[in-house]
Amino acid sequence: MLESSIEKSFLRKVKALGAITYKMASQYTSGWPDRLVVLPNGKCVFIEFKTPKGKLTPRQEFQIERLRSMNQQVYVARSADEALAYCQENI
Repeated sequence: MLESSIEKSFLRKVKALGAITYKMASQYTSGWPDRLVVLPNGKCVFIEFKTPKGKLTPRQEFQIERLRSMNQQVYVARSADEALAYCQENI
């Protein structure tokens, strides 16, 4: 399964929670998590999608730690259901 397939499945499911998602792409800084999810309770979480055997790049690890050091919620999801469960826990 491709990361893009996991992400697309997640997008269909997370809309039912009333969440808004933004694709995180920067032409200036690499390694950002794939999605910023704005939850209906005012919280935001970052999601990085990986296949079950996928590994974070060193740049992704750096960016995730950087965000976490600023008290941001960042989750590495291996499936759409895993990412959805994380979002539900944060509502």
